[in-house]
Amino acid sequence: VTPRAWRRAVRAGLAASGLPVLLVASASAAEDDLATFAADVPQAEVLRPAGVGHDVLRDGGAEVVRAVGEWLSARA
Repeated sequence: VTPRAWRRAVRAGLAASGLPVLLVASASAAEDDLATFAADVPQAEVLRPAGVGHDVLRDGGAEVVRAVGEWLSARA
């Protein structure tokens, strides 16, 4: 299985599940990649904190943890 085929399969499964999805992306993530993800998984919300690199939890610290917690709480 190629990485591209795997991504398509995972995204299709997420979309079909109807489950809420939060993607916490690096501030440097490519706009077209995020747009593709959002199109493939329509129920997804994308959070892109300023100044956060590849390690979003470490780089974003309490701000990212708080945002994820609020997102989860809103769906509980």
